[in-house]
Amino acid sequence: MDNTKEQDNPFDWYYWKNGWYFRRNKDHSVSIYRKNPKLPAENSPFFPIMDIPYNEWCTIIAHVSSAGNIESQYNRAINFHEGD
Repeated sequence: MDNTKEQDNPFDWYYWKNGWYFRRNKDHSVSIYRKNPKLPAENSPFFPIMDIPYNEWCTIIAHVSSAGNIESQYNRAINFHEGD
């Protein structure tokens, strides 16, 4: 995947469960969307929940890692998320 390309197609988004979708944006931020899980997927629109700047997304990933939120984990998360 081209890591500079915005994921415009919802089929490229990460579907977690119960209508939660995660989208990677061109600026490396992550957008979270929700569909109504009580409606058939094809009838439910996407509702934007929030945008998380990439450095904050990487902090979240580093913080919940088994090593904890230490600088080396944060740097690994940034490198991984940016595709380096």
